[in-house]
Amino acid sequence: MNCFPRMRDQVELQLLVVLRGRFTGPCHWPNANGLHQSPINIDLGCVKRVTNYAPLKFHHYSHPFNGEIVNNGHSVQITPQFTSDAPKISGGGLDQVYHLVQYHFHWGQQDSEGSEHTLAGLHYPAELHLVHKGDSDPEKIAVVAVFLILGSDDKALKVEAGMLEKVAIPSSSATIEHAVVEHKLPHNKNSFWRYTGSLTTPPCSEGVTWTVFTEPVSITKEQLALFRSVRDKPDHVLEKNYRPVQKLNDREYKATAAVRPHYGLGVIWTKRNERDVKKELKEEIQETVLVGILNGYLTTGRDPHSTVVQIKQFKGQFTAVQMADLSALRTSNNEYGPNQSRKLLLSADVAYSMNRHSTADEYECVTLKTNL
Repeated sequence: MNCFPRMRDQVELQLLVVLRGRFTGPCHWPNANGLHQSPINIDLGCVKRVTNYAPLKFHHYSHPFNGEIVNNGHSVQITPQFTSDAPKISGGGLDQVYHLVQYHFHWGQQDSEGSEHTLAGLHYPAELHLVHKGDSDPEKIAVVAVFLILGSDDKALKVEAGMLEKVAIPSSSATIEHAVVEHKLPHNKNSFWRYTGSLTTPPCSEGVTWTVFTEPVSITKEQLALFRSVRDKPDHVLEKNYRPVQKLNDREYKATAAVRPHYGLGVIWTKRNERDVKKELKEEIQETVLVGILNGYLTTGRDPHSTVVQIKQFKGQFTAVQMADLSALRTSNNEYGPNQSRKLLLSADVAYSMNRHSTADEYECVTLKTNL
């Protein structure tokens, strides 16, 4: 007997799980006995490159819409209502045309957590999911995931963030007006990872086609604070609504030929030259690698798959890292783990943002590679 509900009933069932009082948080959700669950960690060294995808096309995404914004107890969800053609996606390796039915958000209470998918074991502070159903086969679902990174541009989520105070209480809803889905997409829509997985909320049904953009979209500190004030109970803040990463098992994930990984999760910027940095890093860091900047993307000079830590945007001089923090973060086996790396950067008072207009002449960038 198939224990999974039909794909077209999933959105409604997610809400029913909450209303019946069985929502206990992502860490307690079962794997639904499936081997192809979502989210996953994306290891840049294990990506299969594909070159035969047609361009991924977004139809009618620029049309303004009115709709409903709901706090369903595990996320903030927007269901658009269109008077003209609904937004659709096609191409890009998809098996059919898919139309948008809703989008929702995942976040954490700290800047070092929040996204469901991780890149080299590290989280972005939030993640947006655009959920689509198949035109010819509505049982099939395709989800487009967009990483959200702290920045100064508030355009992408301006309308949604402005409505969050009205839906702060669980089961509350409001009418959202003049929103545009296209504003939530990155500039480069043909640079993405692709894999087959599941919904990340109950019932965690499988067979979902995932498209995870490599380029993040900006969310401001003020907007993220509004998401973090949303409650799952009248007297309790929704602290973590992201599901832990699941085992890859026998799956593979693909990357389009246009992929240039965004290293916004892995770089500490400095104007100091390489010799001074290496001298200051001492023995706690295994290796330093110079990186270059190209159109807002960060790439390593020697190893495109190097394990790196976190981004730092700043003005003026900066002592690469407070080395005293590193020595306090050693684990019992004297190795650094991903959690320790994140704590290191929080203690170093790192600002999580990306300067898209920087050039290689303005800064030297140094990645810190530990023995992860």
